[in-house]
Amino acid sequence: MPQDISMHIPFPARVNPDAARVADEEMRWLLRFGLLRSPEAVRRHRNGDYTELGVRFHPAATGEGLDLAIEQQSWFFLFDDQFDGPRGDDPAQAQALVGAVQEVLRHPDGQPRAPIVAAFADIWARSRHGMSDLWRSRAERHWHMYLESYVTEARRRHRGKAPTEADYLPERRRSIGVQPTLDMAERAGHYEVPQRVFTSALVAAMRQLVADFVILDNDLVSLEKEEARGDPHNLVLVLRRERGLSRDAAIEEVARLRADCVKAFTAIEDRLPREYDRLGFTAVEKSLLDRYRHDALRSLVRGVHDWAQQAGRYTAAHIIPAERPGYLDDLGKPSNDA
Repeated sequence: MPQDISMHIPFPARVNPDAARVADEEMRWLLRFGLLRSPEAVRRHRNGDYTELGVRFHPAATGEGLDLAIEQQSWFFLFDDQFDGPRGDDPAQAQALVGAVQEVLRHPDGQPRAPIVAAFADIWARSRHGMSDLWRSRAERHWHMYLESYVTEARRRHRGKAPTEADYLPERRRSIGVQPTLDMAERAGHYEVPQRVFTSALVAAMRQLVADFVILDNDLVSLEKEEARGDPHNLVLVLRRERGLSRDAAIEEVARLRADCVKAFTAIEDRLPREYDRLGFTAVEKSLLDRYRHDALRSLVRGVHDWAQQAGRYTAAHIIPAERPGYLDDLGKPSNDA
């Protein structure tokens, strides 16, 4: 992990007090779906500290909502790891797995056999429970965008075509998984941001700044992983190639852009009282947006940064070299006992 990439974030650090219980529940869920098939897989997953990330992302969630949110975070990383081997370089293989997960979105009552797909079906079925049709439609759209990004990245690797600086952030906003995570914050908290509030330019700008912060923060902590694998999907590497920057200078530029996201976000927050009145938000709409701002938007920014500084996900021991694609179980293949 690059050195000295921490930064001051003017939001309080919040950790869900139910962390110990939910970690045990998460492990039971992972084993029930066959997502961890060996002691080494269990050790590796625990080293990633994904429960810690989830309890920072969702500090106010309780009960089954919190369980579901934590399981979603674990699923994200296990799914992402399925593309660290040959599948991540082969658009056809990538499309096969992505298509299987998308089929769950189209036909939720199916019976998928591959562990990673069956686990997603469980998450999606429970996510939809109790939520409005508007929320379900929005969440489904965000999942499709996220999933399709894996095929886009596989095509790039297959062609040996690296992303440009101009298209990097727009594409990564789809692949980073921030939108499904923010949708989950509403589901886990048993509330919904009203449609006219959610679609306002003000809230859209805040969401994009959160997504960009997560992308840039991730690119800094995962740089050594991408360098080891020769993966071009990292803004540090993009800036080095396109601008001819040194490694240190590129890291400094990405860190500056990351800090700018926080500054822009807090500038919007400072304007909120005036914007509330200008947009005519009701007291209920203001209250729900404030909840979304504190329990979703802010907690993602502070949570991902604090987690990344201590998580094992980006240590040298966790990096999977490109020449060792068989290191992970293929969770995208049908189970033998299905």
